[in-house]
Amino acid sequence: MDEDKLWIEEQKKLLNIKTNYKREPLEYINLHFCYVDANNSIVNLKTEKHIFRETQTITETQIFNIIEEKKHDANINYIFSELSLFIVDVEPENIQSIEPIGTPFFKSLPFISNIVIPQSIFIFHPLNSLFFLFKQHSKGNKSTKKVTFVIPPKKHTRRNI
Repeated sequence: MDEDKLWIEEQKKLLNIKTNYKREPLEYINLHFCYVDANNSIVNLKTEKHIFRETQTITETQIFNIIEEKKHDANINYIFSELSLFIVDVEPENIQSIEPIGTPFFKSLPFISNIVIPQSIFIFHPLNSLFFLFKQHSKGNKSTKKVTFVIPPKKHTRRNI
């Protein structure tokens, strides 16, 4: 579907929102890339859409490929630091009673594995996002030391015959 048809369909759903609370598969999820320098200051933010083809799963291989592709920005190498997921995962019958404080929509993912994105109510689809945090290597934090070996000179002994 092209962008115009998608927009028209979304507007129709919004007009019928009283009767249209149901979970639907996401067509895409936003990927946000945050680049942080050695002083922990954000130096760049980028956003892309990851379009789902058949399933709403982002595989471990896809995540590794995304990280590998995005770890360089403005000719600076970054190290992947963290992956987080923001999903508004609310049951349709609870939509009127959402409490923004204390609702665990934002989850830090402790390790990289397949990520299955649950269906959600269409009005929340644009908010659902995956966040990648990249940090610049700190030049003063290297833990390697220079080790110098001193080889003592050979002693020459004279033999008297």
